[in-house]
Amino acid sequence: MKKGLILFFLVFVGISLTACHNDLPDGKTYNIVITNATIPPMMAILDVLENENETYMWYGRKNTFIDIDNFGENMTFIGDPKNQEEVPGIKPEVLSEMKNIVLDLYITSKETANFNLYVVDYGIKVALQIFIEQGIKEENYQVFLLEDGSGSYEQFNQAGYAASDGKTVFDAKVAELDQLIADIKQGGYTWGSAANMINWDLAFAYATKDNVEYWLQYPEIITSLDPAMQAFLDDQGIHFVKKKLTPMFHELSEDKQSIFQNAILDLNTFGPILNIDNGKQTLLVTGTSYDGEDQGFVTDLPTGDGELEIAMDYIIETYGDAYNIFFKPHPSWMPSLGDDMGVRWESVLGQSRPTEWEQILRDRVDYFADNNIVVLPGQTPIEAILWAFPEVKIGGYNSSLYMNASNEQVLFFILSANDFNLLSRPLPTIILNNGLKHPQTNENPLIIHPGLFS
Repeated sequence: MKKGLILFFLVFVGISLTACHNDLPDGKTYNIVITNATIPPMMAILDVLENENETYMWYGRKNTFIDIDNFGENMTFIGDPKNQEEVPGIKPEVLSEMKNIVLDLYITSKETANFNLYVVDYGIKVALQIFIEQGIKEENYQVFLLEDGSGSYEQFNQAGYAASDGKTVFDAKVAELDQLIADIKQGGYTWGSAANMINWDLAFAYATKDNVEYWLQYPEIITSLDPAMQAFLDDQGIHFVKKKLTPMFHELSEDKQSIFQNAILDLNTFGPILNIDNGKQTLLVTGTSYDGEDQGFVTDLPTGDGELEIAMDYIIETYGDAYNIFFKPHPSWMPSLGDDMGVRWESVLGQSRPTEWEQILRDRVDYFADNNIVVLPGQTPIEAILWAFPEVKIGGYNSSLYMNASNEQVLFFILSANDFNLLSRPLPTIILNNGLKHPQTNENPLIIHPGLFS
């Protein structure tokens, strides 16, 4: 009964206020940001700094920002931004709080408030719950679906849209989404426990709506074998917008670039570390997750044991004379003996560390110490380091971070075979189009693979 009364009240308020909407001036625009992962929060912040609207933000990625105070009074963070917990999907309590914020702004403004919602692309049901479920008119909001990295490109294929019958599959998904929206408007939809989790297939369908854009760094590589689907893409039936982090950063004024860099990277700490005055250049080796190591570099050693160290031996031998070598670990697989050791098992899986797993990390800590390799903080986005220190070189495991590296920065990849196609999309296409070919040597990055050691 209580739920029914609330729904009736919201509908009644909406009808009452709509009657006088045409007599009201245009309202203020607010930014609403709900993101996790690495790329979405950076993409959102770069645009938020540009438009300067009052902003409410949650990000589910621990230590994404080291100094949020410099963002100024226009930015309100919800949750615990300085001690943010990394979570899969979007926390229900976060969504509830943001729904209340948006509805309060909307009603208080007598329906003149406008909203830009920045949301990680697989979280499209966030938009449905914030706006459609609460009766906020379509003309009062825009939704920007933000690329999550290589997964956003892979999902187009996995959903079946790139196949020879892609348009048929896609049309069925659009119909499914339209039915979902109709059910929500009628109050006949019950949100499941996974309502805000992974919905990539719906993201592409949702981006056909007039007030929705899908921001990708490389939308041009989204293609289909189905002529009808390809024609639909060519006609911009899906509202892809090309947004690359590096150009977004460089388009900011110097003052705003400084705000962003100081929020995401401790320049006073990284400067002395990365700019050692010993005649050598700087090389960052990027790590991957525990599972990613097995997928990225497979030897005849037992699974998970020492594979990175074998690759690192080669890197030290090949590049050690010319470069100071650093290791940038994956946030979930930290070579540390402290509370952040490994990270993933206890904070995400809720399990104690396996003995053999812990021993791998202990051996790794000793390996880096013995070889004088400094381990950088795992949470620091590599993209920010590349912008702040453009002379730095990088190489390592398969990762979406390489989409924002210049062709002068990438020296090598660590892969299970001598094949760039093993990289996640869109990296193989970038390389095929000479996007990572060095301008002086005219060579693609080296591949460090098990064949080098046979």
